[in-house]
This record gives sequence, C-alpha cells and structure tokens, in this order.
Amino acid sequence: MNSKIQSAIYFLLSAMVGASAQSMKLKSKQSVQVDIPEPSDIYFAPDSRTFFWVSDQGTLFETDSQGKIIRQKAVPNSDLEALFVRDSSVFVMDETHRLIHEFGRNHLDLIRSVNVPYAGGRNKGFEAMCYNSDLKKYLLITERDPVVLFELDEQFHILNQINLSRLARDISSVLYHNGFLWLLSDEDRTLFKLDPKDYRILQSWILPIVNPEGFCFDENQQLRVISDDMQRMYYFNQLDQK
Repeated sequence: MNSKIQSAIYFLLSAMVGASAQSMKLKSKQSVQVDIPEPSDIYFAPDSRTFFWVSDQGTLFETDSQGKIIRQKAVPNSDLEALFVRDSSVFVMDETHRLIHEFGRNHLDLIRSVNVPYAGGRNKGFEAMCYNSDLKKYLLITERDPVVLFELDEQFHILNQINLSRLARDISSVLYHNGFLWLLSDEDRTLFKLDPKDYRILQSWILPIVNPEGFCFDENQQLRVISDDMQRMYYFNQLDQK
C-alpha cells in the first residue's frame, strides 16, 4: 500500500477512535531509584528475568528486577535512545549517528553497526525501536518534528514510512508485545496501544510521571516505566484493557 494512502487511513481511523475513547489515568504503586544516569529505554528479557537499559550518556546496562546493575558496556561518543533483545543479540539505537549497534547478549561485545539514514536534526532522530516478530519487520520511530514510523526488513532496508505526528507531540519508546504495538509519549505522558497492522489507536493511558522515556512489561505483565530526569523505575498493576 502506498505510504501516503496508509498515512491518510491511519489519520482517519485515529480520529474516529479519539472521538469515542478517552485516555485512562494510571497510578503507580511504587518506584525505585536506579544508578543508571539519564535512562532512555528499558527492555525485559523473560528468559533471564533481567532488564536491559540504555543511557543518554552512552552505556548499555543489564540489571536485576530492582534495577541493580549486573553488568554494563560503554559505547563511546554515542547518544543511546532505544533497545530491544532478539534471540542472542541486543540491538541498540544511537540517535545522533543513526546507527543500530548489535551486541552479543552473552558477552556484550559489538557484532556490527548498521546505518539507517535520516535527514532530521541530530536530536530529532530515531528515538524508539522494536521488532515485530509476527510481521518480521523492524520498526524505528523518530522522536518529533515530525514523528515518523519506519518499517524495515530483516536486513534493515527501509520498506515504508508513515507519519504519526497526529498521534502525539513526540514518541520516546515503542514495544511489540502480546500481538499489539505499544508507544510511549514523553511530552504527552501517555502510553498508546495500537493495532500493529494499520497503526490504529485502540487504547491509551495517562502516566503520572515526569519525563517517561521508556517502558516494558515484566513477567507478571505489570507495566514498568522509567523516568529520565528522576532516574527512577515506576511499577504499575496490569493494565485494564477493554
């Protein structure tokens, strides 16, 4: 489908959903301080029950369930904004240099770096990244001005791009989880649940958090959200999904 037509359909469907649905407000049940400076994103690995994080200051971390650092890997001269784990690899996005770094999960050694070109400002590049395991596509999303979703094949070649600027003022994190696409807006402090095929908004939740930069779901399907400015991880109950 032509990307302009797909964007138009997305805007129409989103407007219809937005007119009939209202964001629900969430309340965190607890939070913990972490020793990770300026945390940008978080990913839960269910097989090891550990969390992977990236920091604006250019470091990849692995922690336990309470955010205690187990190991870390510095990536010099980088601005790390997004990550996810797939099989035996950890994929990390360097926003400034438009690079996807692939690290071996066992040793955290760099395997390769792939450039994904984007002409936006240095601090308005790719802010969010995930892998849709059902459609076999990588998804990259620019932060703002505009918010654009890029679909990539498994060789990181761009297949399509869709303007999502009407969804939120910015996007700070994305996750493909339980058959749905989840997006987090830092400036709007809102978590969105989308249909992964047409990117139609299904539900949304307002978060009582300053500067929510990343999120994930743990082994109990409870939402966890990290704050960059507060350097904290917030815990929520399972989301009320209708």
